[in-house]
Amino acid sequence: MSLILCDAQIRPDLFFWNGAIDSTRLRAWLSERNLSIPNDLFDFLLLTGGGNVFETEDLLCPFGSKELGEDFDSVNSFHRSRGLPDNLLIFHIGLGISAIQIAEGLYVSCRESDYSVEHTFQTMEDWYRCTIRREYYGRYGLPPVQTA
Repeated sequence: MSLILCDAQIRPDLFFWNGAIDSTRLRAWLSERNLSIPNDLFDFLLLTGGGNVFETEDLLCPFGSKELGEDFDSVNSFHRSRGLPDNLLIFHIGLGISAIQIAEGLYVSCRESDYSVEHTFQTMEDWYRCTIRREYYGRYGLPPVQTA
């Protein structure tokens, strides 16, 4: 089980998921936009539908609330109007901005001022562990992650 889902079991009061998504519906949404996302993000969205974690962090979803700015389309459209490059797809906002480098399928954290890449991660697990979890685990009493 992924670290984010384990954390959600330990502190369900901090993880508010939008709800599971039908795979056919998600595939259709991706196809309509000619998008490809990493498998681990695809699986995560199927299971959770994205949501809000640690009170301030939004994990976007294709079918999230447009009014609350929790959907891929409106958030990415807004940031594209401010200079977000076409090769990035924002999937997280909060502590910072996190995106997928679409062609490479890598996770990145970006500077909000100019969308330049600060850090690159191979997997969603690495991204979560090194970004928002690192910031919040102690504050919310989650166990530290053991590293080899």
